[in-house]
Amino acid sequence: MKARGSSSAGISGAMALRLVRLFVERGEDTAPLLAALGATEGELRLPSCRIPYAALDRAIEAAASRVGSAGLGAALARVRDEETYGVAALLLLAGPSFGEGLARAIAYQRVWGDGERFTLGALRGGLAARFEHPGRSALARAVLAECALVEIVGAVRLLTGRPAEGHAVQLRHDRLGSDEALCAALGVSPAYGRAENALALPAEVVERPVAAHPELLGRALERIALTAVAALPASASLADRIGSMLRAELDVAAPRLESVARRLHMSARTLQRRLQQEGTSFQDLVDRERRARAIDLIDRGASAKEAALLVGFAEPGSLARARKRWSAGARGG
Repeated sequence: MKARGSSSAGISGAMALRLVRLFVERGEDTAPLLAALGATEGELRLPSCRIPYAALDRAIEAAASRVGSAGLGAALARVRDEETYGVAALLLLAGPSFGEGLARAIAYQRVWGDGERFTLGALRGGLAARFEHPGRSALARAVLAECALVEIVGAVRLLTGRPAEGHAVQLRHDRLGSDEALCAALGVSPAYGRAENALALPAEVVERPVAAHPELLGRALERIALTAVAALPASASLADRIGSMLRAELDVAAPRLESVARRLHMSARTLQRRLQQEGTSFQDLVDRERRARAIDLIDRGASAKEAALLVGFAEPGSLARARKRWSAGARGG
């Protein structure tokens, strides 16, 4: 969706959401930001959400009027998670070197925002990453330029395991105030009032192999999977969805209500209430899947002990008692 039905070019809702999250972290009122963005927090989380650059400019100006512009770009760059960059983040992770991963990600930068905001160019002995925000607000252009270059410097450390070294930064705007936080985030003091916003990376940094932690890759892949599942038609019932999860994991771990609820993005109490509305309960579903699995295992020659362990019972006696309960329930039905 486009916020408020706008057809203007803009930035992804996930990127704009960082401004709101920064205010939440600082205990500030987010209402003025959401009003400027023209979207609710829920709308910003939708993968299809686009916020017009003019609205983003107004939100940044509103934020700067509240918390100041100095260091705002660096602070924004630190507000990120697997939702922020989407599938393009995987291109950074998958690159054989940092430079190649960066080039791949920038090739798909429209995931983050419309237009060619980032460009790459060869430098003698390295690479230059340039950024230009297409909005009209000079303040927003300055804040977002600082944010963008800090993000790339941060990505070097995150993906290669070492901070950037031997790099240089230049910015078109004049200093926005104290730049202590910006210099700390960049690792160097930027040159102000230059012709472009650019980060010059030496060959040593560009050619470093990417060594992303598996957990980082796993979270990014899980986010893509969740997005794909959310786009599918709803299952016939919540009970059917939980049944599928239990069948897939019954022989791996004992089913826990809290764990299943967390994976379905709801509280345990809400899950139980919704199952009650469908005329069942979590324990009923566990019993149903255990019964079907145990019968299948025993029919295929498994011992009672083996079947008990594989369906999550601690001992064969537990399975025997459960089978009596299932039989009684069947006769009573």
